[in-house]
Amino acid sequence: QEIPSHLSSLAAPIVDKVKYEFTTKTHTLEGIGLDRKVYYMLEVSTDGCIVGSNRRQFHEFIELSHYVRALYRKCDTHKTVPKTIPHILPSKAVKVDLFDSEFIDSRKKALNVFLRELENFPFVMQIPGIEDWLGLHIL
Repeated sequence: QEIPSHLSSLAAPIVDKVKYEFTTKTHTLEGIGLDRKVYYMLEVSTDGCIVGSNRRQFHEFIELSHYVRALYRKCDTHKTVPKTIPHILPSKAVKVDLFDSEFIDSRKKALNVFLRELENFPFVMQIPGIEDWLGLHIL
């Protein structure tokens, strides 16, 4: 059984006793013109209490999904690794406003599917840097 190098010193997989829930319910639009960006508010909760939050752009979630898959693709748990997030970009033939509320909502739904898979991943809290990424260091 292969284990990612950062977990190799552990005798058995550690599964956090705390069950975290990850969601993105809201978003904000910031900037104007070419500097306009959409930020998705990530909330981390346990037992109904928010214990962390962070705002992230869509591409940051995609980067995290690739990072997690790269870390765990060679170990036995690869079947439980969250799937990569589809980029959900409009086709070039269709002009879509990237700041349209329906388009943003479709991305938010995709993010929440990924976040459900991430929260159920047994090694989620052992991912290097995940606590900062989730915003658990802020609260």
